[in-house]
Amino acid sequence: MGYLFGMYRKLSRSFGGAFTGKSLDFGGSVLRPEATGYGLIYFLQSMLTHQNESLSDKTVAVSGAGNVARHAAAKALEEGATVVTLSDSRGTVHAGKGLDEKHLEAVARIKADGGGLDRLADDFDDVDHYQGERPWRFDCEVALPCATENELDEDDARRLLDNGCRWLAEGANMPCTAAAVAVFQDSEVFYAPGKAANAGGVAVSGLEMSQNSRRESWSAGEVDRRLRDIMERIHRQCLEHGGDDTRPDYLTGASVAGFQRVARAMLGQGII
Repeated sequence: MGYLFGMYRKLSRSFGGAFTGKSLDFGGSVLRPEATGYGLIYFLQSMLTHQNESLSDKTVAVSGAGNVARHAAAKALEEGATVVTLSDSRGTVHAGKGLDEKHLEAVARIKADGGGLDRLADDFDDVDHYQGERPWRFDCEVALPCATENELDEDDARRLLDNGCRWLAEGANMPCTAAAVAVFQDSEVFYAPGKAANAGGVAVSGLEMSQNSRRESWSAGEVDRRLRDIMERIHRQCLEHGGDDTRPDYLTGASVAGFQRVARAMLGQGII
């Protein structure tokens, strides 16, 4: 398996990214690697807009250092936020004044070489590395868990509340434990589950299939526009079923909307 993965990486580099979504010689879609991270930010922006707020000048803590985390961080920076953390299995990096594009480019290089984020702190004086720590110990207004399942537990949730977090959107699949979700649901935090917030990757997979079946290749701007529209539509569906007042229940809204969609598909296909 290691040999095959090594050959994959060599071929990907040799063909200018043909296997990573950067080349459309064999079908596919631009923005596929960015889709989940970008979609996460678009859903978050819809949440903020509903409360007459914006992402600009918000302090954001992100976990993870892979595709989702890096692209979510990049899009958050583009929208004017201050991203202060990334993490991996070795620990967390924190930049008090915020990470920027050069930091994210360095993270991509480090991870492509199989390195840890401690190297980022070695390369940049304005970044500190905390061995074995999670991002949730640092002050933030927005938390974006983008690493792995069950990475954020009840203690982390309470720590986030103490540190001023008001918004949390899941970029990974079920990164918050059930106990952590209960803490958020009982607090003033606006909590968005991954079944809604991280749907951008699946959404662009659907756009990818549409392009392939029609033998078309849409521009990055067109794919991005459609992705934003999809995430805004998902947000509206969450409000429809979870309440659209000042305290929407995004967990209930996403669950009911998802169930109804599956039920309608089963009825339409004659399964039930």
